[in-house]
Amino acid sequence: IYDTRGLEIGEDGKKIIKELRSYIAKTRKADLSEQIHVVWYCVRAGDNRFEVHEADFIRELHKLGLPVICVMTQVATNAGVPKPDAVELAAHIESLGLPLADKHVYLTYAQGDDFTGQAAHGAKELVDATFRVVPEGVEAALTASQKVDEEQKWKRAQSVTLSAASAATLAGATPIPFADAAILVPIQTAMMAKISQTYGIKLTDSKVAGLAATGAATTLGKSVVTNLVKFVPGANLAAMTISATVAGTLTTAMGYAWAGVCIKMAKGELEPSQAGVINAVFLAELKSQMGKLRSGKSANAASTE
Repeated sequence: IYDTRGLEIGEDGKKIIKELRSYIAKTRKADLSEQIHVVWYCVRAGDNRFEVHEADFIRELHKLGLPVICVMTQVATNAGVPKPDAVELAAHIESLGLPLADKHVYLTYAQGDDFTGQAAHGAKELVDATFRVVPEGVEAALTASQKVDEEQKWKRAQSVTLSAASAATLAGATPIPFADAAILVPIQTAMMAKISQTYGIKLTDSKVAGLAATGAATTLGKSVVTNLVKFVPGANLAAMTISATVAGTLTTAMGYAWAGVCIKMAKGELEPSQAGVINAVFLAELKSQMGKLRSGKSANAASTE
């Protein structure tokens, strides 16, 4: 997050644009995490005005190649209805034909106020709008860093899981003997690491790999497979091999189960250092997800049974 100085007069705007231009030039070839990808131009509802130099500032931001979303802050509501003055000001800004990435002005009240009884609103819609305009390469980072929209995190976890399941399915195109099942572990380890990042779980790569490998080894052990894989179409318990269907199904269940564990860690319900507890919760989640896949139900991020 790059927070500029407040914009008060035209001269200040020129200085800020100059600073931004310099920063963009300096970071253009730097790591993506150092670059600016989208601008939230904030208008305080209480000021009840939008000046000409503010419109000019947005145009200058557009010239720098930055997608701009206009946000109105501290918009009070009554029974869920925004203050009329704010709605009128937003309509005025939208009528100016500014080069905004999203022509809609987002009305927000970022944090609820118990004293006045004002409820927070608008943040999820703003985050959703931001997802629509950021470059594809930074969607994963935005997913991990934002705390407003859990649905976006779950969609990202689903995407990672299904990609890994496809890779596991290919690996199992020729049935894999249980003795060679470790061939799937790198696929599942990478999947778990990406899901951990999605939920902002700051585990070292070795920690993630250790947890993933432990879960994978336990899951793919003969005793667990006998209890779980027998319900999966294509399982061959007599030959004790893993088919493409089994490999893909197991990996899918593992991804959804690990997402459930990460949700608990993100909420502080599990400590990353509790490897044994995490592994037990993971296996419980895995059984739940396997049951859902077996019955044809859709997996969901809230599965904790």
